Amino acid sequence: MLRVQQWNQSLCTDGIAFSSEVLSRSIKLLSSFESTSSLESNVLLTSILPSLASSICLIPSCIPTLSTKYAIALLPLVTRCAKLLDRLIPLENKSNALGSELKEGNWLLRIEQQSESRNNNISEEYVVCLKQSETSTTTGFTCFQGEGVDTTSRSKDGTVKIIGACCGTHLHLIEDWSDVSPTSCIIDARLGLDGTKFEGIYHDTKQHTSGKIFGCLQDNTRIQASTSVKNREMLQMIESLLCMAIGHLSLILCSKTSLSDVDRHLGEQANAAELQERQESFRKVLSASSIIAGGRLDYNSNCVRTVVDSLVGKSRFTNTIECEGGDSVIIQHWQELVASDMVSSTKESSADTSMHIEKATAFIEYHFASQSQCSGSFSRLCPDEYSVSQRKIASVIMYHSCGCHELDTSIENSAVLERAVKALSTSRQILEDGIRDALSRTKGLPLKQVCKIHCSLASDVADFIVEFPCVTSGYDNPSLSAFDDTTLIFNSIKSKEDLSFIRRELDSVTEKSIMRYLGLRSLYSLLAGEIKLHSAIESAIVSLPRLLRRPVVPFEAHRKRSMVNGFSSIHSGCSVSVQKCITASVKLLCDRVGVYLEEATQQKSSSLVLSLLANFSTVSYPHDMEGTISQLISCIGDIIVHCREEASLCDGDDSSLSATTLVSALRRRSAHCLLQVAASVSLTLTAQLSGHQISDETTNLVGMSSDLLLREMSEMIPVVRESVSSRRDINTFKAMKADWRTCKNLPTSPTRSSIADTKTGNSSPGLSYLLSHNYMMASNAASTEPEPMSSCYLSHLINTLHVAVRSAPFIKSMKQRSKDWFSMLFSFVGIKEDEHEAQICHYLNPKLRRRIMRLLRMLLIETDADP
Repeated sequence: MLRVQQWNQSLCTDGIAFSSEVLSRSIKLLSSFESTSSLESNVLLTSILPSLASSICLIPSCIPTLSTKYAIALLPLVTRCAKLLDRLIPLENKSNALGSELKEGNWLLRIEQQSESRNNNISEEYVVCLKQSETSTTTGFTCFQGEGVDTTSRSKDGTVKIIGACCGTHLHLIEDWSDVSPTSCIIDARLGLDGTKFEGIYHDTKQHTSGKIFGCLQDNTRIQASTSVKNREMLQMIESLLCMAIGHLSLILCSKTSLSDVDRHLGEQANAAELQERQESFRKVLSASSIIAGGRLDYNSNCVRTVVDSLVGKSRFTNTIECEGGDSVIIQHWQELVASDMVSSTKESSADTSMHIEKATAFIEYHFASQSQCSGSFSRLCPDEYSVSQRKIASVIMYHSCGCHELDTSIENSAVLERAVKALSTSRQILEDGIRDALSRTKGLPLKQVCKIHCSLASDVADFIVEFPCVTSGYDNPSLSAFDDTTLIFNSIKSKEDLSFIRRELDSVTEKSIMRYLGLRSLYSLLAGEIKLHSAIESAIVSLPRLLRRPVVPFEAHRKRSMVNGFSSIHSGCSVSVQKCITASVKLLCDRVGVYLEEATQQKSSSLVLSLLANFSTVSYPHDMEGTISQLISCIGDIIVHCREEASLCDGDDSSLSATTLVSALRRRSAHCLLQVAASVSLTLTAQLSGHQISDETTNLVGMSSDLLLREMSEMIPVVRESVSSRRDINTFKAMKADWRTCKNLPTSPTRSSIADTKTGNSSPGLSYLLSHNYMMASNAASTEPEPMSSCYLSHLINTLHVAVRSAPFIKSMKQRSKDWFSMLFSFVGIKEDEHEAQICHYLNPKLRRRIMRLLRMLLIETDADP
């Protein structure tokens, strides 16, 4: 086992040394480049650097210790290299799609039909000639068409006609086979970055089978692109790979294996049974106590500095290898920046906290002297130790219950006096219960000695609780919370070993949180106004939702505190200074994502918009990010308007075999998908806003969200009417045609010859299938007729409205425009002021009608009747 560990460590050392050398030399070359004209002849940048970036993306996160060393050592260098590459790409090419166009020539296509038995997969091949279509589009799609002949058993001597379109790495194909048994296939695939291969899935529209498909270019018949275009595509590819590597390395720092490295040393300090018992006790305290979950104050930043030095030391182990010196300088500079951020966050409230503690102690001392019978029955065993311990406990309770309230002995404040009396009573009860429990567990020692030992332990626990900030902020009844928390902590710590264990556990949580902060900080340093390439931004932020997710720890108390600090990505119990750093980083990242979203919405970059919207599915709170959420709601409104017009939300019937028709279908499909995502984010945001109490911060956001929902529901009235009416006309025509065939004794289904006639009439069965199934490709196509697009989107809006009407803030906002809301909802169920206007209820399916009726009932109950 030791030899395996040494071997792995040697490989890690060599890997970091090689990566650092390549990245350092690439940084020097890119720093000296003024143009990309000499890029093609540089092997380091065109071959080695892309390969290295791809390899970094594949570094496993499950190797104890070594995965973390890779991330700590390489993140600063990869970030620096990506920034330099972004500067070389012209601004007008920043929004270009990633990858090359599909190359013209003869392509070998191989399909593997899926079956229930893995050993019985059917594999077939055929060759097609693909050429770029003369049809030019301005929508970002490259169109092509082709023909081929199958020589396998799939369609013996059958011919296939293909039309397709690709946008970046998204490839879409429609195959129409003409033989004895004609059929069509829909293909949804990913194109390689060099445009010479693809892989994806296909769906047979006749047999309703699916499987995998692979394509590889055999003969290239197209003239090579210009050098400048090739260099630009190469730079885009390298930068996107480096940004993806940055996201991957950031996630390694937060991986389960990397975080478990922090806990490994704890398992060696106690036997398994004792360790498990203490861990269980710690989890209970962490999940129930808001004081412990809030984290300790780090007055001198000693804890933070120790953890940062430990993490820096993990990467310094590569400094023994000389890599031209550049790597160690950049790593040290980046880590000093992080350390300075940590230290700066600790220099805030130490003086104020000390002052509040002194005032609470003085207040207790003043009232302790005036109170009779403060001590309990066990005080006779050791009066002096008992008195000191009780005053410390009462002072701690007073500090946490009053918080920043003014504690002045010269001012008569009935509320504060009541808390002081209760603090003294609670402290006496804590000591009495603790001494009684200690006496029951201890055998053979004098009672006086046991009492002294427990009083000393209680004083140490009181000093420990003083290290935490007060928890009064954000609670409806802070004094009760402080009394309960303090009692819980004292009852959970039975010995000084337990106290030491809790301290080590909190240090462990702090170190884990710092590692999470390092990942967030590295991602923000990349995105902070330096990266403009759209594909690189997508590659980087693909890891952000996982960075923002909540850690796997008990979160009952953390859920309460998150209502104050607002972010679920903070580890419960970590140092206050680290929580502030993480909170600041998350806010900055979300603000940056908001800026990118606004720019992408204006530029109508659907792929980037989809990537950015995914980050707002995480938990956020309006009083933390009011500006960002306000910006998000405005962007969602613009996205929905554009996509609603682009998708049309009405079913099309143009199935002519042309690339233009396919591109139109793909554009509508993309717009519909984006519309669904925007509606889902709106639903998530509504749920978050509805869970908050009414405040100045939420009122504006709730009003904006409510107005957006009202506008969209109103806009859907004519859309639903037109969409469902057209579908009914089509279904009526089909029924009449079927009746005519029955009357003439003709076959119910069309014959093969009629299909052939249809194909010669320039109609594509595959494209018809695509249009009739809401433009869903092979991965989502179904044999049953799907629900209309308009009904799908209306269902999303109704879901959001169901959440809103159960929320007091939204009800208050809706009441201000109650007439508009009722007019819209009543029109959906068939009640209109204008009797001559067509009733939309006739076009809605019964399920949607019932849901709208339930909405009306809930809204009417919450609304006061007019006098």
